[in-house]
Amino acid sequence: MHLLLRGANSPITRLVAGLAATALGVGLSISGAPAAHAAESYFCSDNTQPYAPVADVEAFDAGTAVTGLSVTKGTTPDEFTGSYIGYIADALGKGKDLLLFRLHSDVIDGTGADGLKAAGIWAGMSGSPVYTTDGKLIGAVAYSLNWDNLPVAGVTPAEYMKSIGSTALGTASTMKINKDKLKVSSAGTTVAGTNLAGASLSQVKTVNVAGPAGTRANELTNLTLARTPKTAKSASTLRSRSFLPAAAQRNVTEPLVAGGSVAALYASGDLIAGAIGTVTAICGDTVYAFGHPMDAIGKTLLGMANASTALIVPDGTGWYGSYKQVSRIGDPIGMITQDRTVGIRGTIGDVTSYGVDVAVQDASGAEVATYHSDVINPEVGASAVASLTTQATYEQLDEWYSGTGKVSWTIAYTRADGTTGTLTNTQVVADNYWFGEYAGEYPANDVWAISDNEFEDVTIDSVQVTVQLLSADMLTYAASGVQ
Repeated sequence: MHLLLRGANSPITRLVAGLAATALGVGLSISGAPAAHAAESYFCSDNTQPYAPVADVEAFDAGTAVTGLSVTKGTTPDEFTGSYIGYIADALGKGKDLLLFRLHSDVIDGTGADGLKAAGIWAGMSGSPVYTTDGKLIGAVAYSLNWDNLPVAGVTPAEYMKSIGSTALGTASTMKINKDKLKVSSAGTTVAGTNLAGASLSQVKTVNVAGPAGTRANELTNLTLARTPKTAKSASTLRSRSFLPAAAQRNVTEPLVAGGSVAALYASGDLIAGAIGTVTAICGDTVYAFGHPMDAIGKTLLGMANASTALIVPDGTGWYGSYKQVSRIGDPIGMITQDRTVGIRGTIGDVTSYGVDVAVQDASGAEVATYHSDVINPEVGASAVASLTTQATYEQLDEWYSGTGKVSWTIAYTRADGTTGTLTNTQVVADNYWFGEYAGEYPANDVWAISDNEFEDVTIDSVQVTVQLLSADMLTYAASGVQ
């Protein structure tokens, strides 16, 4: 969805320290070479992507050169370079270390011909693969030093990501670097250009996107998603009010590649909701990305799609952080099924979802437009229905505040024993300020009541909503009699 991602619930208090980081200064120096390893280690089971074990990387001399890939425009990744600093012991759990590198590129350093400021480590860069100079995968960019665009990255080792789905790692989304755990030589401090003891490392944000463009529309999207029930596993992300407008869903024909953008989607179609990060590695049909969790919920159901990048937007304020601006999001081409502490994992192939259709009618009952979205993560169904209905109402009826309308909806579902059924309901809504939101609230409540009932597992098969404008004003109805 992180951008305000959360990590696991139990913080690692042993990483707490008290020294403040100094300003970034000295550039990198390159020396040393990766340590030899007796037998090649492979990230993929078909032996197509060698990786550097953690112990080998930690034996690097400070300043050892590395390379990496991350897309900055379009879908083709650009190369960046870097230099080894050291590591933080036990940062990702007992016996699980976080590797530290200083990175460089025109975009990172602000030395490109476009004249843009230094972006440092940007939101959406998480998952970018880092390699030894002979092509062994070291890991994924996953943590950044702070908001000052400093190019020091915490890299989640490939050795840990290889086991996504079978590990029980846990860590906080923000960690203080305890000097007793910081394994950096004086030469490594020179490479870093700053004293890292006491500094804070935060998960590199993904770029959360949802809903249409426009300030008012984006506010409404975040407001609607923020009403996601707290009991939903993805509630922390959906309620974060951190979503930027989503790019339109368009055909992105290029395949996913290591270093390319990847979208993890709760929903697709006319309502897109999800997060943008970077692919770390692809093994056949299996995709590894992010290097940190999206929602940290373990098993999950998310769509997986390619995305095209417009540019990297640098943050000149030091407050918000640089981020990747995406211009297009492709159709889902697979499913992400693991959302773990050291990254996400998905498979290219079939996509499971159910459709939400919203029809908008004017006061005469004539259909103005129809909207369609595919809900991929069932827990997001209620939020998706509310958001899509609200979006359709505002865009087509142009009633941003007051209005009166008739909302009708039908929810098709399958019960635990395989029997099917439908729920049909109607409600007249009227308000002087929140007409559109109320139009989506009632069908969304029924979706949640069915899908989250505590008696049996019920699967939503489809949702159809019709919104008819009755008046541009808020009408008040009174009972005329009882029979």
